[in-house]
Amino acid sequence: MSAEMETYESQSAVDIDALEVDEPDIGFQVGVGVFCGTVLAGIVTTMLAAAGADVATLFGSFPTAVTGGILVGAILSRRARGFPERLGARRFRVLYGLGPAAVFAVVAAVGAFTPALGSGVAVASLLSAVVSALAGLLVVTMARNRYVDAITTDEPVAIWRLERVGVLRWEYALGGAFVVFGAVQLYWGTNRRAAAWFGYGALLLVLTAGQDRWFDGWYSEDTTNAFTPDLAVHDAGLVKSQGRTKTLVPWSEIRGVELTDDELVIERRLWNVRCGTDPIDDPKAVYETIEARCRE
Repeated sequence: MSAEMETYESQSAVDIDALEVDEPDIGFQVGVGVFCGTVLAGIVTTMLAAAGADVATLFGSFPTAVTGGILVGAILSRRARGFPERLGARRFRVLYGLGPAAVFAVVAAVGAFTPALGSGVAVASLLSAVVSALAGLLVVTMARNRYVDAITTDEPVAIWRLERVGVLRWEYALGGAFVVFGAVQLYWGTNRRAAAWFGYGALLLVLTAGQDRWFDGWYSEDTTNAFTPDLAVHDAGLVKSQGRTKTLVPWSEIRGVELTDDELVIERRLWNVRCGTDPIDDPKAVYETIEARCRE
């Protein structure tokens, strides 16, 4: 473990110990219960599939195992005071949620290339990997939100809508992926489905480019809704909120800040956050606030 990671973990632990946190709320208890239930059900169904159980037995055992896991997980998580906040403070918290899914994926790969185990093992473990991964991501997201809420009880000094600049829009990436996929399919064998993928991707690219260049105002991205991301300046760092997810960027992870006429650039170790200045009421004041916090 690097010195930087040790500093982050120790600081997070101190922050959690200094907070007054209650026992996990009912929502988090249910989330942990669902995660434990999917993992337990995956283990049971995979073992039954390896033993040669029929489909009816597998379908009958799955809900029973899920129910048992939900009860056990909910009871255990209820007694773990501060557990959501501690999990949310971990830098690599996502690994905790995806760990069981990775094991199921390995079992699925082994089952797929081992005829002696039967195809049932591969199918059962693959489905278990998908379901447990979704439940695990749900738990770590809930934990991250609760950690951010616990250490940002102060009123934000500044808050603004995050208008990203200099970032490739997802419509371009998605359209390009469809075009490449369709082109590969057409190269290996002409068929209607490949042509449909290629045509859909090309249409998406054209419409997106047209929206940006020719039909300005036909569709506005300035509308604010529950999924519009925003940034807020707190004592603990910058908080990005989008829909039902929250992410904290501590001041220690910010190397600097730069202000131009069109954008506010927050420099980080891995990648910078580039914000358009239009949604910010006073860009210079926000710049000075962030710069002062980074120097502390």
